[in-house]
Amino acid sequence: MVRLAGVARSGRGFGEKLRTGDGELGSEAGSAAARISEIASEGLATLKARTADAAAAAEAAARESADKVEASTEKIKTAVDKSSAVGAAKTAVEKAGAAAEPKVAGAAAKVAQADSNVAQWGKWLADQLRQRTDLQSLGALRLSELADRAPAPVGAAWQTARAVLEKDYGKFTVAELLKRFG
Repeated sequence: MVRLAGVARSGRGFGEKLRTGDGELGSEAGSAAARISEIASEGLATLKARTADAAAAAEAAARESADKVEASTEKIKTAVDKSSAVGAAKTAVEKAGAAAEPKVAGAAAKVAQADSNVAQWGKWLADQLRQRTDLQSLGALRLSELADRAPAPVGAAWQTARAVLEKDYGKFTVAELLKRFG
């Protein structure tokens, strides 16, 4: 130790060994490097574990998202199939209605040939019209105008009887029909 102006100083000399800080004066020079390598490898092992955990969590989230997308796709496919089925059903109904229309017209024409049948339809229509409370306002309308100008129930009754009655009674007014089949 060298004493300068009343202060004690200690220092290393050139021949002294380097201290590693572990309190041992005689430790080896390689042990500090080994200790640093050991600490670093522990940190790397922890980092590898955290990276693996994060990768596993990301993979699970990706699988969950893929399952949700697949379920949504199935719902969409089901909805498309249902709407296609509804469209196909509507088309089938329209085709069936179009195919049945000529048959109904043909049957109505056959039925229309019988005079007694015309009288029955005339009486039926007169009975339907008498059930209306607004009959006075309909009295001046021609039967052929009922579908366009009369309330819906009256127009529907005329549409039902039209195929049979239009030829003989289409130009009659409601009042004339009621008088005839009174």
